[in-house]
Amino acid sequence: MLAKYKNKILYRVLIAIVALVLLVFDVSNFAMMLTSKTDENLYTDPPSRFYVTKPIKARLNECYDIKNKDCRIEVGSLIVKVNGKKPSDTTELMELLYNDFKNDSVEIVFADTKNVNKDFSRRGLSNFKIVNVSKKDIPKNFIRYLHSAVFVGYVEKGGTSERAGVKVGDFFIKVNGEEFQNALEANDYILKGDKGSFLRYEILRDNKTFEVKIQIVRFQLSINYLLLFVIGLIYIILGIVLTQSRPEIKAARLLGGAMILIGYYFSSFLIPLRTYGIFQYHIFLLFSLAPALGFALLIHALVYFPRIREDMLKTKWVIATPYIFGLLFFITSILLAFFIRSMILETIILGIIQLYFPIVLIYYYIVLLIFRKNRSKEESSLSGLLNFVFLIILITAIITFILALKGYLFFNVVYVAELFLVLFTLIY
Repeated sequence: MLAKYKNKILYRVLIAIVALVLLVFDVSNFAMMLTSKTDENLYTDPPSRFYVTKPIKARLNECYDIKNKDCRIEVGSLIVKVNGKKPSDTTELMELLYNDFKNDSVEIVFADTKNVNKDFSRRGLSNFKIVNVSKKDIPKNFIRYLHSAVFVGYVEKGGTSERAGVKVGDFFIKVNGEEFQNALEANDYILKGDKGSFLRYEILRDNKTFEVKIQIVRFQLSINYLLLFVIGLIYIILGIVLTQSRPEIKAARLLGGAMILIGYYFSSFLIPLRTYGIFQYHIFLLFSLAPALGFALLIHALVYFPRIREDMLKTKWVIATPYIFGLLFFITSILLAFFIRSMILETIILGIIQLYFPIVLIYYYIVLLIFRKNRSKEESSLSGLLNFVFLIILITAIITFILALKGYLFFNVVYVAELFLVLFTLIY
């Protein structure tokens, strides 16, 4: 009895420490957002450095928005591939264009910078087109290699960048007269600058360069972030209550831990990774681990609710599979962080999480279907509300993922689904 009592105390202390650390992170996140700085535009690393300086007559192979088959590669576009290959420098680009003596034309994939996709904040510049170009129509000196550049895909209406003259489709090629390696390095100038001070941006537009001064201003807190932050705090508090009040019940321990981790994930959902400066990849690991482990713990807890399912416990894959899903997601996040050193990383990870959540819920319903014969009528009635709640969350999660792919940030319905989950926890 004494050993069990000591274990309960140790467990409570450990959970309290973890929850306290995450709460400190949450409050720090909120304070960081309130005090963060911005130039009120969004930019990303371009998919290519080969900037077109002269229009090129071309014929479309694939174009989903233009009915006319004749078109041009406009000034400001970026050459991404030639005959299926991505050139590494200007010399290789010219070889790909002219060294195939058997054909009079080449296939070019280019990024259209004049028509930016509306979901730029999530997918970056991804408006690619494929064209055939006759070699005789390729003008001389039509390429400018951008050693230093970021592409501007969004400008806040009435914001400091718009007032300075910045437009969607511009390229920032220097900040304060200095070149930079990527978008993260360019953003460091904002992080290091003072509110109210000005940054000098050298802009490339239609093959002409000019300089503008953009004032650094305070970041405006969005209602989306505020809602997620509050919901995240509710989750963490409920998780603490569960783990501290019922440490002897395994379902409460698992569910409480899941709520704490998922709460941290929700409250950090809209925090830009670049806000953390040199700590961004440390925070990124924690941000990726929270949903990976949290959703697995949630599914694990359901094996013990409303009663212990011995049949599921005897089948090892039932419990192991969610943790394998979580591990694969976490490893994928680490690999992406290692290979993708750009500001689009966070949007890719958020997209994976939006896919990961429905997969876990679908797995939960598959398990229920497989083991449905072993459930009593009493158990079915007790778990009916739980199944209804998760069905709503599954449907809204799938809708959100589909709409996100089309460029619509459909968060409000997900908030409702999350509040249903909070309601379930309170009832439990």
